[in-house]
Formats: sequence, C-alpha cells, structure tokens
Amino acid sequence: PAGQQVWIAGSTHPGEEAIVLAVYRKMRDAGLPWCLAIAPRHVERAGEVMELIRQNGFEGRMFSQIAQGSPWTVGDVLVVDTIGHLRELYAQASLVFVGKSLRVGGGQNVIEPAFFAKAVIVGPMMENFRDILVRFKEDGAIAQVKDDDEFADVVLGLARDEGRRAVMGQKAAAVIARNKGALERTLACVREITGSS
Repeated sequence: PAGQQVWIAGSTHPGEEAIVLAVYRKMRDAGLPWCLAIAPRHVERAGEVMELIRQNGFEGRMFSQIAQGSPWTVGDVLVVDTIGHLRELYAQASLVFVGKSLRVGGGQNVIEPAFFAKAVIVGPMMENFRDILVRFKEDGAIAQVKDDDEFADVVLGLARDEGRRAVMGQKAAAVIARNKGALERTLACVREITGSS
C-alpha cells in the first residue's frame, strides 16, 4: 500500500516464518502499523506458509493475487508465491530480514537488499557468506542477531527508528559501491597471469 512501512522476510526456510510472525504480532500489539511480506526460498512452500499465517490469526494474501488487483491492507501478510519478484519487493521495503540464517543455516546473499540501501537483519548462521558479512558488519551496515529474542528486539527497535534504518541502508549501499567491479579486477588478474588479452 502507498506510503506504508513494509517489512520483507526474504528467502525464508522452515521454522523461520513462525518466528517472523511472532515478531510481527509484537509489532502489531505495539501499535506499529507495518505490512509484512514473506518470500519463502522455495515458492512451492507458499501454501504451507499461508496456512501458518492463518493459524497465527492473520489474514494472508498471495502475491499473485495482488498482481491481479486484489487489495493488500495493513495487517494482511503477503506471501510471495512467484519467482523473480523478490528484487522489486526489496526495492519497496522499509526493513529486510534475509532468511536461512535463524534456522537451517548457511544464510542467503544480502547484497540485493543492500543494493537498494535497505536496513538488513540476519540471524547467527551465515556460514556461506562470511566474507560478505564481515564487510557489512565492519561498517555497521547490517544487524546480525544471536537468537530469536534478540531478533525480536532488533526488528522492533528498527521499526520504531526510521533514522537508524536510513543510516544502516546508506552504509549498506556504500559497501556495495566500494566493492563494485570485482569481476573486472579478477579478470584482469587472470589475464595478467595467463598472458591473455
């Protein structure tokens, strides 16, 4: 909805949606009129996520319905049941959680939401993206939480603090800008070593 604050939980895995919904309940109880969109990493889980939303007392909407003109209102939880739209949703987000980091483990890439200067939260299990995470953490460009309780505290804190979200997002975009051109630099090194042009 126009002018609404939107929290996007992207690339979520089993167990994470329940945590996100519990925190969203706290946001609503605290009087924070945010919208929530959940994009499960595997779109075939969309029905399962929708059922979990209903079990938690929320109304759910599928992204495919919104694309066909069905309204999305505050309090509804949007489930992304299509492929290829998460990037444009990140561009509209006010806050982003990148999944596979609270449960399952390994993490997912945080570069996409960072590119759009979004405040990004991840869980403790980011093993597959250690180097990227270090660069973001050094600059205060990401929030990494240690457990579910800290996750709730950080989400609520950032939801209440637009200035802090903006600063984190600016720092994240700066990390991306500073590290652009890695492919060209790598290719230049390969050309130098191999003597090719």
